[in-house]
Amino acid sequence: MKHLGEQVLAAITDIGTLINHHPGIHGGCPIIAGTGVTVRRIAIWYKQGYSAEEIADQISHLTLAQVYAALAYYHANRDQIDADIAAEEPEGDRLEKLIKEDNQVPDQEIDLALTYKNLFILNSEVHTYIEPEEETDEEN
Repeated sequence: MKHLGEQVLAAITDIGTLINHHPGIHGGCPIIAGTGVTVRRIAIWYKQGYSAEEIADQISHLTLAQVYAALAYYHANRDQIDADIAAEEPEGDRLEKLIKEDNQVPDQEIDLALTYKNLFILNSEVHTYIEPEEETDEEN
């Protein structure tokens, strides 16, 4: 930060630089710049009820600004991204079935399966992530 008298000037980030496309990464779909995280992945988590803060906590290498940029991009292009998600849901179902049957899924397909089905890998085994229930005042 540069100080100019009483005024503090911070580095300004052009939010248009936070999302980009690269034909060699996820087939050219929109991603958060400098990462392999797709806007679609952020949109799926958002549609599952995660807040931007929760998404940034779960994908810890992302900043909150990056998550909000992905959500802004999603909302600006919602029809297209929702159509992409719907079109790929059968593939997510197929991958989930493969994972459950024999845990033999090529690495490049795991990210898609994990994104669509809220799965995670622990000790080479695939598990479904389930949000812990919040404690109520009655339990305390």
